[in-house]
Amino acid sequence: MNKDKAEDLIKKYLTGETTPEEEALLENWYDLTALGQANEQISPDYATIEKKILTALRNQQQPVPVRRLWPRYAAAASILALLTAGLFYYKSTQRDAPLLIVQKDIHPGGNNAILTLANGKKIALNALNNGNIITTGNITISKNANGQITYQTSNTQPSTTEVTDNTITTPKGGQWRVILSDGTNVWLNASSEITYPQIFKGAERIVRIKGEAYFEVAKDKEHPFIVKCDQQEVKVFGTHFNINSYSDEPVVKTTLLEGSVQVSANDQKLVITPGEQAIKDIGGHITAKPADLEEVMAWKNNSFHFENTDVKTLMRQIARWYDIEVKYEGQVTGNKFAGELRRDTNLANVLKIFEQGGIHFRMEGRILIVTAN
Repeated sequence: MNKDKAEDLIKKYLTGETTPEEEALLENWYDLTALGQANEQISPDYATIEKKILTALRNQQQPVPVRRLWPRYAAAASILALLTAGLFYYKSTQRDAPLLIVQKDIHPGGNNAILTLANGKKIALNALNNGNIITTGNITISKNANGQITYQTSNTQPSTTEVTDNTITTPKGGQWRVILSDGTNVWLNASSEITYPQIFKGAERIVRIKGEAYFEVAKDKEHPFIVKCDQQEVKVFGTHFNINSYSDEPVVKTTLLEGSVQVSANDQKLVITPGEQAIKDIGGHITAKPADLEEVMAWKNNSFHFENTDVKTLMRQIARWYDIEVKYEGQVTGNKFAGELRRDTNLANVLKIFEQGGIHFRMEGRILIVTAN
């Protein structure tokens, strides 16, 4: 953004005439200049403009806007990547807050899962070369060129194979994608599990999950697809939806992106439509509300997305993806957070960003201790 454009936006910003898009553009630019992170991309004239912003904001009669972009503390090479994250928070904090020092950085999670066969044999999927894994009767389990696990049945011989269940489990810091024998695609988030038959037989296609999974179910009106989790059942015929059923979360969330699903629990049944989310509370009661699809699907799109998110909810996501344990000391900040951050960011950069929102930490090995303000 050039000097003239910046000055025009500043004038509009201070008079309340900026659109949300213009405000975001200005805040992106301001965040870099204020921290001196723009290097040669920004001329010395911008320092003068920055002083105008600071002076004007301090002299305003109304409070400073609370929605502020997160400061960037990544190396210059990663600034652009962090800009796409656009993290901001809902409370004004000191820009010169002390930074967390991490002695040994922790890398983000990645593709990692264990396949457990019916006979109990365990296969580390990320360690396998692409190609066939195992053939049982007319069922072939393969790892394809994209690293996905696929189940295929042969139509050249009768299906005499006994139907047995397989399980794919992702650890903390792991994720995986599997294509079931009916063509249904399933993505597993970290610390999750799916149990399913090698081949679907009978009137229904039934799978069981723990944790979080996104489904793109192959259409088959004659054989409904049923997902069982945490005393809840989701019934579909062919649709796209996400289920978050982690045991450490207070509710189970089923979010529909395409098609129609029926969610059942404790003799209660609820049908939701695209863009809605069914929430099962601790008492087993189900309610529906509009869903924030960006927030729900962020993990599948390699991002964290926060929307008015409290510290402990945020930290549960961080703990799963970075394979760490989180503990708390004292009364932690009540700040709420909003924005996005890529999941391929190392933990140190993530924590430095969060600390500017009022969260304070110390690391002891792989234990992250969140301390009082």
